[in-house]
Amino acid sequence: MSQLQLIAGLGNPGAQYEKTRHNLGFMLIDALYAHAAEKSQPGAWRERSGALCSEVRLGSERLLLVKPQTYMNRSGEPLVQVMQFYKVAVDGLVVLHDEVDIPLGSLRIKQGGGDGGHNGIKSIVQSLSSPEFVRFRLGIGRPMLPPGAERSEAVRADGISNWVLGRFSQEEQPSVRQLLTRATLALETLSAEGLKAAQNRFNS
Repeated sequence: MSQLQLIAGLGNPGAQYEKTRHNLGFMLIDALYAHAAEKSQPGAWRERSGALCSEVRLGSERLLLVKPQTYMNRSGEPLVQVMQFYKVAVDGLVVLHDEVDIPLGSLRIKQGGGDGGHNGIKSIVQSLSSPEFVRFRLGIGRPMLPPGAERSEAVRADGISNWVLGRFSQEEQPSVRQLLTRATLALETLSAEGLKAAQNRFNS
């Protein structure tokens, strides 16, 4: 890992998207910021190159928290500029994002791989010309689609879009809170002990 580790949460800017499933990456950034604030004074949020940035400390480790303020499908553009400004290499980047192919509340930590149809990850891979960054895949599960939707690409895509842009139900809230707590501890472990330790301890 590089000296300054960059933790980027993905989401869409604007009040209409707050707390939606697609903004789970933003929610985890906020949880990590609050966790860091319990131990030391975090930096103020500042706008840089189309992203909100704050530097925090977890133990002896410096973390740069970033929330791109473009829409999801252009997340890579401001992120690359921030990485260049702070001289963060690809191996120092960790991206936090929602994942429909993982059950609600589950966490998968991996490095590299495809974009899985996630527009934010696709944008970052294209902008970096590399997939070799660490991803925290935060499970939101898939919606129950109407009968026959599996045979219709258009209906299926529309159902997924409405699902990720919707807010978590009251019944889902406990699983979301548990996931945010678990992922925050996993990020702390990743920062202090490395990728393998975080995977072994927190992949579910």
